[in-house]
Amino acid sequence: MDCKQLRYFLAICEHGSISKAAENLFISQQALSSSIARLETELHATLFYRTSKGVYPTREGIYLKEKSQQMLSIEEHILQDIGTLQNAQPNLILGCAYGVTGELANKLINRILLHENGLQLKIREYTDLDCDKAVLKEEVDIGIAIGPIDPTLFCLCEIKK
Repeated sequence: MDCKQLRYFLAICEHGSISKAAENLFISQQALSSSIARLETELHATLFYRTSKGVYPTREGIYLKEKSQQMLSIEEHILQDIGTLQNAQPNLILGCAYGVTGELANKLINRILLHENGLQLKIREYTDLDCDKAVLKEEVDIGIAIGPIDPTLFCLCEIKK
């Protein structure tokens, strides 16, 4: 069972006719009938009552109609969310002590931007102590400070002496 079969199934439910559904889907009636026959075989269930006036879903067909609508809705959300994730730019918030921005951060920022294409960087300036606090409060992702830093609270990496 795949999403295309479920769309075909729902089109038949909507139109009450295989020929009208096929016309609306721009496929042949035979292709649509074959797809539904494969779906019925896979599910071991008859999905439609066929009459001279058209088709209508069986009890199993009614159940599948409800579940198909839910599944295709989930598929649509997944496709939208994946598209949003692919188009979203990651963010990095850099906290810098005053003076660091002009002296060191520009060199560091250029390296980050060269390695991380499409990275959206935000810089916030603080006093050394406030920079430490911003890291602890998770207001910034990375903090760069000049003064002494408590090594028991932070993972330190000396950049320049």
